[in-house]
Amino acid sequence: MTRFIQGDFLFSAHTGFVSEGVVVCDDAGVVYDVLIPGTHEIPQDKVERVRGVVTPGFVNAHAHLELSHLKSHISRLTGISGFATELMDKRAAFDAYIIAEAIQLADREMYRNGIVAVGDISNNATTITTKRQSSIHYHTFCELMALHPTAADVVMDSGMQLRAQFETAGLGASLAPHAPYSVSPGLMKKIVEENSLRNSVAAIHNQESKAESQFTEHGIGKIQDIYDHRGIDTAWFTGYGRTSLQASLPNLLSSENLILVHNTFTSPSDIRFAEELHERLFWCLCPNANLYIEGELPDFYSFYKAGVRIVIGTDSLASNDSLDIVEELKVIQSQAPEIPTEQLLTWATLNGAQALQLDWAGTFESGKKPGVVVVSDVDRNLHLTRESKATRLL
Repeated sequence: MTRFIQGDFLFSAHTGFVSEGVVVCDDAGVVYDVLIPGTHEIPQDKVERVRGVVTPGFVNAHAHLELSHLKSHISRLTGISGFATELMDKRAAFDAYIIAEAIQLADREMYRNGIVAVGDISNNATTITTKRQSSIHYHTFCELMALHPTAADVVMDSGMQLRAQFETAGLGASLAPHAPYSVSPGLMKKIVEENSLRNSVAAIHNQESKAESQFTEHGIGKIQDIYDHRGIDTAWFTGYGRTSLQASLPNLLSSENLILVHNTFTSPSDIRFAEELHERLFWCLCPNANLYIEGELPDFYSFYKAGVRIVIGTDSLASNDSLDIVEELKVIQSQAPEIPTEQLLTWATLNGAQALQLDWAGTFESGKKPGVVVVSDVDRNLHLTRESKATRLL
Protein backbone atom coordinates (compact mmCIF):
# COMPACT_ATOMS: atom_id res chain seq x y z
CA MET A 1 0.00 0.00 0.00
CA THR A 2 1.27 3.48 -0.89
CA ARG A 3 1.43 5.89 2.03
CA PHE A 4 1.63 9.70 2.00
CA ILE A 5 3.11 11.02 5.25
CA GLN A 6 3.06 14.78 5.83
CA GLY A 7 4.43 16.80 8.72
CA ASP A 8 4.50 20.50 9.45
CA PHE A 9 7.88 20.22 7.74
CA LEU A 10 9.69 17.46 5.91
CA PHE A 11 13.46 17.26 6.19
CA SER A 12 15.91 15.36 4.04
CA ALA A 13 19.54 16.33 3.48
CA HIS A 14 18.97 16.59 -0.28
CA THR A 15 15.90 18.86 0.05
CA GLY A 16 16.43 20.78 3.28
CA PHE A 17 13.28 21.77 5.17
CA VAL A 18 10.10 21.61 3.07
CA SER A 19 6.97 23.16 4.58
CA GLU A 20 4.22 20.55 4.59
CA GLY A 21 6.31 18.25 2.40
CA VAL A 22 5.12 14.69 1.89
CA VAL A 23 7.18 11.52 1.79
CA VAL A 24 5.61 8.83 -0.39
CA CYS A 25 6.55 5.28 0.57
CA ASP A 26 5.20 1.78 0.93
CA ASP A 27 4.29 -0.04 4.15
CA ALA A 28 7.84 -1.35 4.43
CA GLY A 29 9.23 2.19 4.30
CA VAL A 30 10.71 2.09 0.79
CA VAL A 31 10.62 5.64 -0.56
CA TYR A 32 8.92 6.42 -3.86
CA ASP A 33 9.04 10.22 -3.90
CA VAL A 34 8.97 13.50 -1.98
CA LEU A 35 6.07 15.81 -2.83
CA ILE A 36 6.46 19.56 -2.45
CA PRO A 37 3.29 21.68 -2.11
CA GLY A 38 2.90 24.04 -5.06
CA THR A 39 5.17 21.85 -7.19
CA HIS A 40 3.46 18.48 -6.93
CA GLU A 41 -0.19 17.50 -6.68
CA ILE A 42 -0.85 16.05 -3.23
CA PRO A 43 -3.77 13.64 -2.78
CA GLN A 44 -5.24 15.18 0.36
CA ASP A 45 -7.67 12.32 0.93
CA LYS A 46 -4.73 9.91 1.32
CA VAL A 47 -2.38 12.02 3.43
CA GLU A 48 -1.38 10.84 6.92
CA ARG A 49 -0.85 14.09 8.83
CA VAL A 50 1.53 14.28 11.81
CA ARG A 51 2.69 17.21 13.90
CA GLY A 52 6.38 18.06 13.77
CA VAL A 53 9.27 17.49 11.38
CA VAL A 54 9.27 14.27 9.36
CA THR A 55 12.85 13.11 8.85
CA PRO A 56 14.72 9.98 7.76
CA GLY A 57 15.73 7.65 10.57
CA PHE A 58 18.78 8.47 12.64
CA VAL A 59 22.15 6.76 12.56
CA ASN A 60 23.80 6.26 15.94
CA ALA A 61 27.45 6.21 14.88
CA HIS A 62 28.84 5.16 18.25
CA ALA A 63 27.32 2.93 20.92
CA HIS A 64 28.35 0.15 23.32
CA LEU A 65 25.25 -2.05 23.44
CA GLU A 66 27.00 -4.69 25.55
CA LEU A 67 27.31 -2.21 28.45
CA SER A 68 23.56 -1.53 28.70
CA HIS A 69 23.25 -3.40 32.01
CA LEU A 70 25.46 -0.77 33.66
CA LYS A 71 22.91 2.03 33.44
CA SER A 72 23.03 4.03 36.71
CA HIS A 73 25.82 1.78 38.04
CA ILE A 74 28.80 3.93 37.00
CA SER A 75 29.63 7.14 38.85
CA ARG A 76 29.49 10.49 37.07
CA LEU A 77 32.31 12.99 36.60
CA THR A 78 35.14 10.66 37.56
CA GLY A 79 37.18 11.37 34.43
CA ILE A 80 38.20 8.68 31.99
CA SER A 81 40.48 6.86 34.46
CA GLY A 82 37.80 6.65 37.16
CA PHE A 83 35.17 5.66 34.61
CA ALA A 84 37.35 2.94 33.08
CA THR A 85 38.43 1.38 36.38
CA GLU A 86 34.88 1.32 37.73
CA LEU A 87 33.68 -0.16 34.45
CA MET A 88 36.26 -2.94 34.64
CA ASP A 89 35.21 -3.79 38.20
CA LYS A 90 31.47 -3.87 37.50
CA ARG A 91 30.85 -5.02 33.93
CA ALA A 92 31.20 -8.74 34.70
CA ALA A 93 29.46 -8.65 38.07
CA PHE A 94 26.00 -9.43 36.63
CA ASP A 95 24.19 -12.61 35.65
CA ALA A 96 24.20 -13.39 31.93
CA TYR A 97 20.43 -13.15 31.66
CA ILE A 98 20.41 -9.64 33.20
CA ILE A 99 23.03 -8.54 30.67
CA ALA A 100 21.03 -10.07 27.81
CA GLU A 101 17.77 -8.47 28.96
CA ALA A 102 19.40 -5.03 29.25
CA ILE A 103 20.79 -5.38 25.72
CA GLN A 104 17.33 -6.18 24.37
CA LEU A 105 15.75 -3.23 26.20
CA ALA A 106 18.43 -0.85 24.89
CA ASP A 107 17.84 -2.06 21.34
CA ARG A 108 14.10 -1.41 21.69
CA GLU A 109 14.78 2.02 23.17
CA MET A 110 16.87 3.00 20.16
CA TYR A 111 14.20 1.73 17.78
CA ARG A 112 11.49 3.79 19.51
CA ASN A 113 13.73 6.85 19.37
CA GLY A 114 14.00 6.68 15.60
CA ILE A 115 17.42 5.04 15.26
CA VAL A 116 17.67 2.82 12.19
CA ALA A 117 21.39 1.97 12.21
CA VAL A 118 24.14 1.74 14.82
CA GLY A 119 27.93 1.58 14.78
CA ASP A 120 28.38 -0.56 17.87
CA ILE A 121 31.56 -1.31 19.79
CA SER A 122 31.92 -4.89 21.02
CA ASN A 123 34.55 -6.61 23.15
CA ASN A 124 32.61 -9.88 23.27
CA ALA A 125 29.76 -11.76 21.60
CA THR A 126 26.95 -10.97 24.07
CA THR A 127 25.05 -8.74 21.62
CA ILE A 128 24.84 -11.22 18.74
CA THR A 129 21.40 -12.66 19.59
CA THR A 130 19.75 -9.24 19.93
CA LYS A 131 21.42 -7.90 16.79
CA ARG A 132 20.26 -10.87 14.73
CA GLN A 133 16.65 -10.33 15.82
CA SER A 134 16.64 -6.53 15.73
CA SER A 135 14.87 -4.24 13.26
CA ILE A 136 17.90 -1.95 13.59
CA HIS A 137 20.91 -2.42 11.30
CA TYR A 138 24.13 -2.92 13.26
CA HIS A 139 27.71 -2.64 12.14
CA THR A 140 29.88 -4.08 14.91
CA PHE A 141 33.35 -2.73 15.64
CA CYS A 142 35.32 -5.53 17.30
CA GLU A 143 37.49 -3.50 19.62
CA LEU A 144 41.15 -4.35 20.23
CA MET A 145 43.51 -3.14 22.96
CA ALA A 146 47.24 -3.77 23.41
CA LEU A 147 49.70 -0.98 24.11
CA HIS A 148 52.76 -3.22 24.29
CA PRO A 149 54.07 -4.00 20.78
CA THR A 150 54.73 -7.65 21.59
CA ALA A 151 51.04 -8.30 22.25
CA ALA A 152 49.86 -7.22 18.81
CA ASP A 153 49.71 -10.66 17.16
CA VAL A 154 47.82 -12.37 19.99
CA VAL A 155 45.28 -9.53 20.31
CA MET A 156 44.85 -9.38 16.54
CA ASP A 157 44.04 -13.09 16.41
CA SER A 158 41.50 -12.68 19.20
CA GLY A 159 39.83 -9.79 17.38
CA MET A 160 39.57 -11.75 14.15
CA GLN A 161 37.97 -14.64 16.01
CA LEU A 162 35.38 -12.28 17.51
CA ARG A 163 34.71 -10.75 14.09
CA ALA A 164 34.18 -14.24 12.69
CA GLN A 165 31.49 -14.91 15.33
CA PHE A 166 29.52 -11.86 14.19
CA GLU A 167 29.97 -12.67 10.52
CA THR A 168 28.91 -16.28 11.03
CA ALA A 169 25.70 -14.87 12.53
CA GLY A 170 25.16 -12.84 9.35
CA LEU A 171 26.19 -9.52 10.93
CA GLY A 172 28.55 -6.95 9.45
CA ALA A 173 31.69 -6.42 11.51
CA SER A 174 35.18 -4.94 11.30
CA LEU A 175 38.16 -4.46 13.60
CA ALA A 176 38.69 -1.26 15.57
CA PRO A 177 41.53 0.03 17.75
CA HIS A 178 40.29 1.23 21.13
CA ALA A 179 42.26 4.46 21.61
CA PRO A 180 45.71 6.00 21.02
CA TYR A 181 46.68 5.33 24.64
CA SER A 182 45.74 1.65 24.56
CA VAL A 183 46.86 0.43 21.12
CA SER A 184 50.40 0.25 19.77
CA PRO A 185 51.25 1.75 16.36
CA GLY A 186 52.01 -1.75 15.11
CA LEU A 187 48.60 -3.10 16.10
CA MET A 188 46.89 -0.09 14.50
CA LYS A 189 48.65 -0.83 11.22
CA LYS A 190 47.60 -4.49 11.36
CA ILE A 191 43.98 -3.44 11.89
CA VAL A 192 44.09 -1.02 8.95
CA GLU A 193 45.61 -3.64 6.67
CA GLU A 194 42.98 -6.23 7.59
CA ASN A 195 40.05 -3.81 7.21
CA SER A 196 41.36 -2.59 3.86
CA LEU A 197 41.08 -6.12 2.48
CA ARG A 198 37.32 -5.98 3.15
CA ASN A 199 36.56 -2.32 2.41
CA SER A 200 35.55 -2.01 6.08
CA VAL A 201 34.93 1.11 8.11
CA ALA A 202 36.99 1.60 11.29
CA ALA A 203 36.52 3.65 14.47
CA ILE A 204 38.73 4.84 17.32
CA HIS A 205 38.12 6.81 20.52
CA ASN A 206 39.96 10.10 20.08
CA GLN A 207 41.00 12.80 22.56
CA GLU A 208 38.19 12.01 24.97
CA SER A 209 40.10 13.36 27.97
CA LYS A 210 43.00 15.60 28.94
CA ALA A 211 44.54 12.53 30.58
CA GLU A 212 44.80 10.89 27.16
CA SER A 213 46.90 13.76 25.86
CA GLN A 214 49.20 13.70 28.89
CA PHE A 215 49.79 9.98 28.57
CA THR A 216 50.27 9.76 24.82
CA GLU A 217 52.51 12.82 24.70
CA HIS A 218 54.61 12.26 27.82
CA GLY A 219 53.74 8.85 29.32
CA ILE A 220 52.34 10.41 32.50
CA GLY A 221 48.97 11.23 34.06
CA LYS A 222 45.75 9.57 35.15
CA ILE A 223 45.64 7.03 32.32
CA GLN A 224 48.38 5.28 34.26
CA ASP A 225 45.75 4.52 36.93
CA ILE A 226 43.94 2.29 34.43
CA TYR A 227 47.04 0.24 33.75
CA ASP A 228 47.91 0.06 37.45
CA HIS A 229 44.40 -1.20 38.16
CA ARG A 230 44.91 -4.00 35.64
CA GLY A 231 48.41 -4.77 36.87
CA ILE A 232 50.02 -3.83 33.56
CA ASP A 233 53.54 -2.42 33.57
CA THR A 234 53.93 0.65 31.36
CA ALA A 235 57.21 1.92 32.78
CA TRP A 236 58.73 1.38 29.33
CA PHE A 237 56.27 3.82 27.71
CA THR A 238 57.49 7.43 27.63
CA GLY A 239 55.00 8.90 25.16
CA TYR A 240 55.17 9.92 21.53
CA GLY A 241 55.95 13.61 22.02
CA ARG A 242 52.90 14.64 19.97
CA THR A 243 49.19 15.02 20.53
CA SER A 244 47.40 11.69 20.60
CA LEU A 245 45.70 12.37 17.26
CA GLN A 246 48.92 13.37 15.56
CA ALA A 247 50.63 10.29 16.96
CA SER A 248 47.91 7.81 16.01
CA LEU A 249 46.44 9.00 12.73
CA PRO A 250 49.53 8.32 10.55
CA ASN A 251 49.18 4.67 11.57
CA LEU A 252 45.51 4.62 10.55
CA LEU A 253 45.83 5.81 6.98
CA SER A 254 43.78 3.94 4.38
CA SER A 255 41.24 4.61 1.68
CA GLU A 256 38.45 3.44 4.00
CA ASN A 257 36.18 5.43 6.31
CA LEU A 258 37.51 6.20 9.78
CA ILE A 259 35.26 7.46 12.59
CA LEU A 260 37.02 9.49 15.29
CA VAL A 261 34.86 9.28 18.41
CA HIS A 262 34.34 11.95 21.12
CA ASN A 263 36.99 14.54 20.14
CA THR A 264 36.28 16.39 23.38
CA PHE A 265 39.72 17.97 23.55
CA THR A 266 40.54 18.17 19.84
CA SER A 267 42.00 21.56 18.87
CA PRO A 268 41.46 23.41 15.58
CA SER A 269 45.08 22.67 14.67
CA ASP A 270 44.48 18.94 15.20
CA ILE A 271 41.36 19.14 13.04
CA ARG A 272 43.40 20.71 10.24
CA PHE A 273 46.18 18.15 10.66
CA ALA A 274 43.75 15.25 10.46
CA GLU A 275 41.76 16.55 7.50
CA GLU A 276 44.92 17.14 5.48
CA LEU A 277 46.16 13.62 6.23
CA HIS A 278 43.06 11.44 5.88
CA GLU A 279 40.49 11.90 3.11
CA ARG A 280 37.64 9.88 4.61
CA LEU A 281 37.34 11.02 8.21
CA PHE A 282 34.10 11.31 10.15
CA TRP A 283 34.08 13.12 13.51
CA CYS A 284 31.62 11.59 15.96
CA LEU A 285 30.16 13.76 18.72
CA CYS A 286 28.64 12.13 21.84
CA PRO A 287 27.96 15.16 24.07
CA ASN A 288 25.90 13.58 26.83
CA ALA A 289 28.60 10.97 27.47
CA ASN A 290 31.22 13.73 27.58
CA LEU A 291 29.17 15.50 30.24
CA TYR A 292 28.69 12.24 32.16
CA ILE A 293 32.38 11.28 32.26
CA GLU A 294 34.40 14.49 32.04
CA GLY A 295 31.87 17.28 32.53
CA GLU A 296 33.26 18.99 29.43
CA LEU A 297 32.19 19.31 25.81
CA PRO A 298 33.93 19.60 22.45
CA ASP A 299 34.07 22.98 20.73
CA PHE A 300 31.15 22.17 18.46
CA TYR A 301 31.38 25.40 16.52
CA SER A 302 35.03 24.78 15.59
CA PHE A 303 34.06 21.51 13.94
CA TYR A 304 31.12 23.11 12.15
CA LYS A 305 33.23 26.07 11.01
CA ALA A 306 35.91 23.70 9.69
CA GLY A 307 33.33 22.10 7.39
CA VAL A 308 34.24 18.55 8.37
CA ARG A 309 31.95 15.51 8.20
CA ILE A 310 30.28 15.13 11.57
CA VAL A 311 28.21 12.21 12.85
CA ILE A 312 26.36 11.68 16.13
CA GLY A 313 26.62 8.94 18.74
CA THR A 314 25.13 8.16 22.12
CA ASP A 315 27.96 6.08 23.65
CA SER A 316 26.62 3.57 26.18
CA LEU A 317 24.08 3.49 29.00
CA ALA A 318 27.10 3.20 31.29
CA SER A 319 27.83 6.84 30.37
CA ASN A 320 24.44 8.19 29.32
CA ASP A 321 20.90 8.32 30.67
CA SER A 322 19.32 7.44 27.32
CA LEU A 323 20.09 6.27 23.79
CA ASP A 324 18.45 9.15 21.97
CA ILE A 325 19.98 11.12 19.09
CA VAL A 326 17.61 14.05 19.59
CA GLU A 327 18.90 14.46 23.16
CA GLU A 328 22.44 14.68 21.77
CA LEU A 329 21.39 17.29 19.21
CA LYS A 330 19.73 19.37 21.93
CA VAL A 331 23.02 19.64 23.81
CA ILE A 332 24.88 20.71 20.67
CA GLN A 333 22.25 23.30 19.79
CA SER A 334 22.21 24.72 23.33
CA GLN A 335 25.99 25.20 23.24
CA ALA A 336 26.30 26.30 19.62
CA PRO A 337 23.01 27.90 18.54
CA GLU A 338 24.72 29.25 15.41
CA ILE A 339 24.66 25.76 13.92
CA PRO A 340 21.45 25.40 11.85
CA THR A 341 19.06 22.60 12.75
CA GLU A 342 19.25 21.51 9.12
CA GLN A 343 22.96 20.84 9.63
CA LEU A 344 22.37 18.91 12.87
CA LEU A 345 19.81 16.67 11.21
CA THR A 346 22.16 16.06 8.28
CA TRP A 347 24.85 14.92 10.73
CA ALA A 348 22.36 12.54 12.36
CA THR A 349 21.01 11.08 9.10
CA LEU A 350 22.98 11.32 5.84
CA ASN A 351 26.45 11.72 7.37
CA GLY A 352 25.93 8.76 9.66
CA ALA A 353 24.73 6.63 6.77
CA GLN A 354 27.79 7.59 4.71
CA ALA A 355 30.13 6.87 7.62
CA LEU A 356 28.77 3.32 7.97
CA GLN A 357 28.58 2.87 4.18
CA LEU A 358 24.80 2.45 4.11
CA ASP A 359 23.41 3.35 0.70
CA TRP A 360 19.81 2.64 1.77
CA ALA A 361 19.68 5.15 4.65
CA GLY A 362 20.08 8.86 5.31
CA THR A 363 17.70 10.60 2.89
CA PHE A 364 14.22 10.35 1.42
CA GLU A 365 15.43 9.48 -2.07
CA SER A 366 13.63 7.06 -4.36
CA GLY A 367 14.45 3.42 -3.69
CA LYS A 368 15.94 3.97 -0.25
CA LYS A 369 14.50 2.57 2.97
CA PRO A 370 15.77 5.07 5.56
CA GLY A 371 12.99 4.82 8.13
CA VAL A 372 10.45 7.54 8.74
CA VAL A 373 10.65 9.51 11.98
CA VAL A 374 8.78 12.52 13.31
CA VAL A 375 10.45 15.01 15.66
CA SER A 376 7.81 16.83 17.70
CA ASP A 377 7.76 20.23 19.41
CA VAL A 378 10.16 22.07 17.11
CA ASP A 379 9.73 25.84 17.50
CA ARG A 380 8.81 28.37 14.79
CA ASN A 381 12.51 28.88 14.00
CA LEU A 382 12.91 25.13 13.48
CA HIS A 383 15.00 24.83 16.63
CA LEU A 384 14.70 21.86 18.93
CA THR A 385 13.06 22.57 22.27
CA ARG A 386 13.32 20.90 25.65
CA GLU A 387 10.18 18.92 24.77
CA SER A 388 11.36 17.81 21.31
CA LYS A 389 11.08 14.04 20.94
CA ALA A 390 11.61 11.57 18.12
CA THR A 391 9.08 8.86 17.34
CA ARG A 392 9.56 6.22 14.68
CA LEU A 393 6.67 5.90 12.23
CA LEU A 394 8.16 3.32 9.84
